[in-house]
Amino acid sequence: MSLLLGRCKATKPGMGFPLSESSHGNPKRDDMLEYDGDAHLVTVAATGRGKGRSVIVPNALTYPGPMILMDCKSELHQVTARRRRELGHQVVRLSPFQDQSDSFNPFDIFQLAGADLASDAQMLAQLLSLGNGGAKDPFWEIWGTALCSGVIAAVASSRPPQEQNLVEAVKMLTCDDVVYNLAVLLDTKGKQITPLAYREIASFLQLPDITRGGILATAQSYLKPLMSDCVERTLASSSFDLQDIVAGRPVDIYLVVPPDKLRSHRGLIKLWIGALLKAITSRIRIPEQRTVFMLDELGQLEKFHFLEKIVTLCRGYGAQCWMFFQDLGQLQTCYPGSWRTILNNCGVLQAFGFNNRSMAAVWCEFLDTPLAQLRQLESDEQVVLIQDVGELQCRRLDYLRDPQFRGLFDDNGFYGPGDEDSPSR
Repeated sequence: MSLLLGRCKATKPGMGFPLSESSHGNPKRDDMLEYDGDAHLVTVAATGRGKGRSVIVPNALTYPGPMILMDCKSELHQVTARRRRELGHQVVRLSPFQDQSDSFNPFDIFQLAGADLASDAQMLAQLLSLGNGGAKDPFWEIWGTALCSGVIAAVASSRPPQEQNLVEAVKMLTCDDVVYNLAVLLDTKGKQITPLAYREIASFLQLPDITRGGILATAQSYLKPLMSDCVERTLASSSFDLQDIVAGRPVDIYLVVPPDKLRSHRGLIKLWIGALLKAITSRIRIPEQRTVFMLDELGQLEKFHFLEKIVTLCRGYGAQCWMFFQDLGQLQTCYPGSWRTILNNCGVLQAFGFNNRSMAAVWCEFLDTPLAQLRQLESDEQVVLIQDVGELQCRRLDYLRDPQFRGLFDDNGFYGPGDEDSPSR
């Protein structure tokens, strides 16, 4: 169950050695560099320098365990889905902005072992709100999140099974007269809904009109990414069994949101990832094969509070997170108080594609490789730091040219047959 990092080349003194069967002594020039540990991984490379071509696609073509992949342009699905099916996996594509898409109802987490409707409703509300609002005063975020959690819990505890989803929660918070309808809900179903739902909704209704208006507007702003018809279709029900994710069965999920919607719909992506991670952390037994999250363009999600929990907790539940950033500055901006903790909890740091001196200089805090040497890396070279092993300058993989990938991948519709020399492919 190894993950592919690159190809070894003759090491220089002090450059470390690869983690592979042939790493006892000097590696052969074309030995595969693999990582079979259970720690998380971080890859940092500038835009268009081939993170997909040399890292993400090679692993999607070969890793035998379940994978969850951020796939901004659906390129990964085009290139690797057929291969994942050949490996015996069920392939799920959550792609609300394309004609065909699977679906995932996050309310499925309420059926997991050990689920608690009240706290899990609060978690879903936080996935939609934390880091996604623009209010400077935390009062509005706190109350807006609380109202969302109350409505989510109310829908989950009072509606028939086919209506227990976020679509109904959105309708409840965006109808013609929200305040009146919530009051009617408490009068007619107050004994049926959970205590959390009752308390949060009742607290909201007791506030002055002007305060209620601000809180409602805040709560509605968190739901904006879910309001389009195409997104609602992917949230109403589930086309796969969440218990398969818990059990570590061969299911791969591609999360497809186009680049122009990454910012506006980052709440939706966080919702997907957070709900899937909730399933992972409900495991009572670690599966034989680890579930790998390949999170490309993670910096576009800005602050993702759940990421810190991923790094510190999920390793113990049979999950690995492979995080991709454009540069370390992006990581620092998103996580100013914890970016070093994130890196320190990773078993592999991988870097290439240094566009300038400033980008390379930041890495000198973590690497022994001299700044000048980082800037002189060839276009097919990288530096990899492996926990408890060492630092290695080695060659990157290339699924388009390396013979071991031949016949495994399909064409990328974004590029023509003569575009093999494009590093961004």
